[in-house]
Amino acid sequence: MEVLRREAGDPQSSWRGEAGRKLAELLGKDALPAILLLSKDNDPAIRESAAQGLAVIPEPASSERLCRLLEDQAGFVRAAACDGVARHRYQPAMPGLLRIAEQDHDDSARTNAVRALDAFNDKRAVPVLLTLVEADVGIGFFAALTLGRIGDETAIPILAAAFQRNKIEAFAIAIARIDGPDAAFALRRLLPGSATDDRINLVSALQEMRHVAAIPALLLGSADDESAVRTVALAGLASVPRTALKEGLRLAMADGDPVIRTKAADISPFYAEGPLLDALESLVSDSNRGVATAAAEALAKLKFSALLKAKQ
Repeated sequence: MEVLRREAGDPQSSWRGEAGRKLAELLGKDALPAILLLSKDNDPAIRESAAQGLAVIPEPASSERLCRLLEDQAGFVRAAACDGVARHRYQPAMPGLLRIAEQDHDDSARTNAVRALDAFNDKRAVPVLLTLVEADVGIGFFAALTLGRIGDETAIPILAAAFQRNKIEAFAIAIARIDGPDAAFALRRLLPGSATDDRINLVSALQEMRHVAAIPALLLGSADDESAVRTVALAGLASVPRTALKEGLRLAMADGDPVIRTKAADISPFYAEGPLLDALESLVSDSNRGVATAAAEALAKLKFSALLKAKQ
């Protein structure tokens, strides 16, 4: 420990930054005075190590200093400071993070700023993040995932357009994380006409959704021409809790797409009771012959199953 203290305090030691960072990890706030001093060093590599050390010391003084380091001349120091303020959830750092994310010339600093914004879950970041997604910059997919965590539904059309342009799964996942009927419909609308790999990514994103509106879209995926897409969709349906699945099946039986109504009827014998059974019975008179046939076959299976139980 004494060796670390000596190295951290020696202005001639090239190892003083690493020694300070290690002291911060071992001593916590007791190392703060030394780390604060190192954060003002003329060598940017030392300041970077100091920022990393401040990040593990959740004290007001370290948070304030990290916030100031967001304006450091060295991009990699700004990047380390972004990580630090995110770790501290230091709200006064938001303006600095937004400025770096939108305007900084250093890619690592911008990337870390966007990742840091993810930790704050603050809607003030939405306009900047949308700009990054629309600009198709390299960090656009990081911005998309942050938008997904913030959960702003106004981002859905922009994220959907970005997926169509770039075919990157992160944009679909971001939509899924926003959740809700609008998110489910956006992902579902992207399925037709997309390449097989893209459909797999879209269905995988639907698996992450909690809202029952995702179930009709997963049923659509389960009817895909490609077995790989069907497999992912069926795995997603299998992971849905029974109560939610029953609610989603009722929603699917009222859907405007006959493919979805047919698939809902196909699997309903395993769940049909109460309101869901009523919905299935109504599909027997569906205007689409395929839907009506699937519903009739499902009801026949239910009656056969009831007879078997009665004999036991």
